[in-house]
Amino acid sequence: MVTSVSNSSSVPTTTASTASTTMSSPTSSNSTTSKTATIGSSIINSLTGATINIQNLAQQLTDATKAGRQSIIDSRKALADAKISAIGQITSAANTFQTSLTGLGSSKAISYTTQSSDPTVADFSFKSFIQPKPLNFTFSVKQLATENIVTLPPISASATNLLGSSTSRLLTLFAAPPIASAPVASGSNPTNLAIPAGSLTPGSTMNLSLPTTGGASQNVQVNVPASGDLNDFIASINTSIARTGSAAPIASLGQDGASVSFSYNGSPQPTGSISLSTSIKQFDLSGYKKLSDLANDITAVSGFSANVMNAPSGGDTLQYLQISHGTGVANNFNVAITDPNDSQPLTTGLSTDQGSGPIIQTGQDAIINAAGIDYTSSTNSFSNLITGVTINVHAPTTGSSQVNLSTSINTSGLLNAMQTIVSGYNNLLTTVQSSIKYDADAAKRGGLANDWVAQSFLSQLRQLTTTSIAGSGTTPVTLADIGVKTNLDGSLSIDTAMVDRVSQNNPQLLADVIASTNTSTGAIDLMTNLNKVITSPAAPIQVELTQVQGKDEQAIADDQTKLDTEMAALQQRYLTQFTAMQAILDSTKNDQSGLTNMMSSWSAGLKA
Repeated sequence: MVTSVSNSSSVPTTTASTASTTMSSPTSSNSTTSKTATIGSSIINSLTGATINIQNLAQQLTDATKAGRQSIIDSRKALADAKISAIGQITSAANTFQTSLTGLGSSKAISYTTQSSDPTVADFSFKSFIQPKPLNFTFSVKQLATENIVTLPPISASATNLLGSSTSRLLTLFAAPPIASAPVASGSNPTNLAIPAGSLTPGSTMNLSLPTTGGASQNVQVNVPASGDLNDFIASINTSIARTGSAAPIASLGQDGASVSFSYNGSPQPTGSISLSTSIKQFDLSGYKKLSDLANDITAVSGFSANVMNAPSGGDTLQYLQISHGTGVANNFNVAITDPNDSQPLTTGLSTDQGSGPIIQTGQDAIINAAGIDYTSSTNSFSNLITGVTINVHAPTTGSSQVNLSTSINTSGLLNAMQTIVSGYNNLLTTVQSSIKYDADAAKRGGLANDWVAQSFLSQLRQLTTTSIAGSGTTPVTLADIGVKTNLDGSLSIDTAMVDRVSQNNPQLLADVIASTNTSTGAIDLMTNLNKVITSPAAPIQVELTQVQGKDEQAIADDQTKLDTEMAALQQRYLTQFTAMQAILDSTKNDQSGLTNMMSSWSAGLKA
């Protein structure tokens, strides 16, 4: 007689394993058979009066149906995960190896070590990817390259604008040396400025520096007309300088038709030079309230930098604007501050006119002298004097002293590179061998067992020590020739005694095998190229990884979703069926109970 029925899940639900690497085994099959027998017993018991749990029964039946297919999916997932892990380990080992190789420096420059007789005066380095050659170079340092700096007259830090005594001001950066310059001719002779062909760019601004009485200079901004014609430019010059005063010259076309002729009227005639310079950038000072904002905008101009210098002065602080533009003669420049609306010279802060001009530190080139010949550079580095070599100078030599730069075989660096190659190779080899290991027990196999891509890479790896390297001699050489041995397990080791002999008696052989030249690829680059077979995005093993992570894992996920959906529907069908069956059992139990009561009453009536 059934005394109770429960719809709660009082028994824990059985779940399938998701970490198996093998297909269904006899053990799992026996388990499934046992589970099915148990479920059958539960159904029989429910029909003969034992208490059953409908929810648990439906779950068990569903799990039994799902177990076989779930085991296949779990095995596929485990194999995919193992392959992804193995490829990741190999990639990591190759990247680590390559980082070590890169840390050695240029594979071409490692052959030689650089030496200087006085590093405080000069040193040198080999350019990357350029085959270095033995060097023995002696020279003197006559002067260093210096920076081009213009410092403008100060203004008060409390100033609220940069206009000073003017209603408008322009700051113009212009190139130095000028495109044309000539001293003012004496007497009534005109001063001729030859204008280089193609220097008048339509719409550009030029700076015209004019000497005034007393020898100072007045800067005038001249716009180049849209026509770019010299006659139109001369007219623009006269318009711009008309307000400079009685000592202003008159411009006219030179007799040669390619120059500007300047003639001063009146006396006394000023002394100095007239020059015309190309403007680089112009700033309208009416748009600035703080000197620091102007400095920021000047710094934004390519090649320029500007700083505000603070100098306490009594109860105030004066601010100087210091502008720089690289080193060397080619980077020299100047600054003009002009007022296009005022004919009078500027006399207050930031003025660059007479009486308060800028302080100019003209840049100079570095000069070295070798065998009586001077060589110049706009910086303190001579990068094109000797092919593949960059010479850096730090201080002038004194008197007749000289500095010598030379090279020698970089034995210690080459031996360090050899150790790096052996260590990195062995680590990568061990990782690959572990990943492709095959074992009858599937649980002990590597993630890339029987994988042809990994097998192919292993074959390439093992060929490294026997790969011929051209070197500098007539006979090809290999790693074995300098003492790198291949062990029985495929790993590498160093024959210390042989390496010592080679390094002492034939260091060039070390360079030939380890380093690379313009015509030969040494062990460093051979191993770098082999690492790319693993790490390159287009490498077969990376393509395989993309396949597994994309298409294969997606197919597994899709199959899992499909199975889960089917099993959810199956469990619901079981619940519906078992609920209906329970209702029938409950009805039968009620009928049985009624009959029992009736027979009990009838028996009691007979006794009475």
